[in-house]
Amino acid sequence: MSKAPTKTRANIPPAPSHVKAKFLGQLNEASTMQAPDHMSGKKLQDMSFKVDLDFHDRLKLASVKYRMSMKDIFQEAVDQWIEAKQRKG
Repeated sequence: MSKAPTKTRANIPPAPSHVKAKFLGQLNEASTMQAPDHMSGKKLQDMSFKVDLDFHDRLKLASVKYRMSMKDIFQEAVDQWIEAKQRKG
């Protein structure tokens, strides 16, 4: 009696011709973030300063949560602070 031949290769199905990645399905959705305005003709000034790591982490998390850039959140906060100081006189 002879044994059935043993398989030496894994039973792998052929690769599909069109593989759709799950994350690509969201590309058609409208973006909630604004495009960078560096091409708008506005003059921009670089700012460079150090912040506490905890502050940076909180700002970054808020940026993700509210889908805003860190710059936009910071600018909105500073604008509100200036307005509050001007109202107080």
